[in-house]
Order: sequence, then C-alpha cells, then structure tokens
Amino acid sequence: MKVLVLSAKTYEFTTQTGERNCGVTLWVTDSDSVEPQEKIVREQIHRGIEPPTKISIIGEPEKIELFPIVPAIYDLELNLKGKFKSAEFLRTLEGE
Repeated sequence: MKVLVLSAKTYEFTTQTGERNCGVTLWVTDSDSVEPQEKIVREQIHRGIEPPTKISIIGEPEKIELFPIVPAIYDLELNLKGKFKSAEFLRTLEGE
C-alpha cells in the first residue's frame, strides 16, 4: 500500500519487569499526495489529508534505515494487527 511516511523514529526502553522493547515508530497517512483531497465515504464528505496513523515495527530498530528520506511516499507491505497498529514489517517496495 502506498503511504506518506511523515515521521520515522527508533525506540528502546526497558519495562518494569526488565523486558527490553525496541523497534521503529512510523507516523503514516494513506494519502499518496500532500495535496488536500475531497472524497465521499458512506455519504460523508472528507476534505484535506487523512490524519496520520501510528504504526510500530516491533523488535527491529534497524528498519529505520529503510526510510532514509522522510517525509516521503513509500510503497509498504505491512501485516497490521492489533488495536495499536503493531506491524510485522514485510518489505519496502519503493520510496519516492
């Protein structure tokens, strides 16, 4: 899916139980353009750029290297799961 990656940052912290958590947080929008758009979804008018979604690529902070230019449009294949949009990163197909 083509997404506009607005922000990419690594994270690392240790929980109270001593477990180490790390990965990459992406803020993305599925708009493939930074130009405001208008569309109708279920008879509702949507104008502008969709609000960003926070996605975490858990356990792989080195994936930050796949996003050398941000903001930019990337074609990503993500296996989204869970309430908080955790993602198993599958691949970056291209960056524009």
